Amino acid sequence: MLPGTHDSGMKGGDGIVAAISEGLAMYTLPLRLSPGEDLRASLDRFLLERGLSAGQVLGGVGSLSAARLRLAGQGEPQQLNGELELLTLAGTLTPEGAHLHMSVADAEGRVCGGHVCPGCTVRTTVEALVLALPEHRLGRVHDRATGYREMVVLPGGTAQEVLDFWFGTAGAPPHGEVRSVWFRKDPAFDAEIARRFGTQIKAALEGRLREWDATTHGTLARIIVLDQFTRNTFRDSPRSFEGDALALEAARALVQRGADRTLNTVERWFVYMPFQHAEDLACQDDSVRLFTRLAADAPALSEALDYAHRHRRVIERFGRFPHRNVLLGRPSTAAELAFLEQPGSRF
Repeated sequence: MLPGTHDSGMKGGDGIVAAISEGLAMYTLPLRLSPGEDLRASLDRFLLERGLSAGQVLGGVGSLSAARLRLAGQGEPQQLNGELELLTLAGTLTPEGAHLHMSVADAEGRVCGGHVCPGCTVRTTVEALVLALPEHRLGRVHDRATGYREMVVLPGGTAQEVLDFWFGTAGAPPHGEVRSVWFRKDPAFDAEIARRFGTQIKAALEGRLREWDATTHGTLARIIVLDQFTRNTFRDSPRSFEGDALALEAARALVQRGADRTLNTVERWFVYMPFQHAEDLACQDDSVRLFTRLAADAPALSEALDYAHRHRRVIERFGRFPHRNVLLGRPSTAAELAFLEQPGSRF
């Protein structure tokens, strides 16, 4: 399979779609944990499953059967067992782990509070409210002053960050090389794209990020967001094609002014992919022409030309890609159903 041809496959997961569709503004998410769940591990998982890179626990109530709290100035956590009421819960969530504080009361009303460690077990329920921060990326790095991994605010997803993520950093492998990760259906890779670039995907789909078009590489980054990242994050969903028209518009603008020829051959490959994805014969003709020129300049990429021909033949025969019919709610003809039984018909 070639990059960008993954129109169907393993689902990206509801968390990926939710992270993008919720929008740019912060929003709240309620959470209920069941008996036996680990409080800290569940909150860590809650963030990752939704493709978020920053969150804040606003509060929580419930009961625990065990609590492990590291008290102020102490190295080892204190173990509390029994019927414990959760009085307060607050903290910061990052993909590298949570920083949580809580207080609990035992059956005699004695209160203890501190840093939440793994091993805090839900007794009956925990009800928490998480503030999602989709415009921010938080991480954790070792702080020599404290000796702990402390929170840092990371830069947002710029055009250069998109390019570095997709192609690798310029001047170092795998930049300029064909990467196997483009070809695989990998839920972890899809989730990473949603986590890091969910805000940019939504903005691009709304017709924004056009300021990136001030440079050729900036336009390339916007094409990748619209044509590739959508297919990763919305895999097995009609939304995976939502950016195609905007990606084609941007790609056509680069080609018409010859700016695509200033890119390296692997980068050009992704400028031409929107033509290959279009359910339009004229665009498919452009695709074959562009990939023919690419293969002449870079014979190692000749397989990309073969895929361009295969895509064009399908559009010439059916006027659309039959393997998209189910996702888009389109009825298939008998000829299309027979075609889909053939090996390689789904790219």
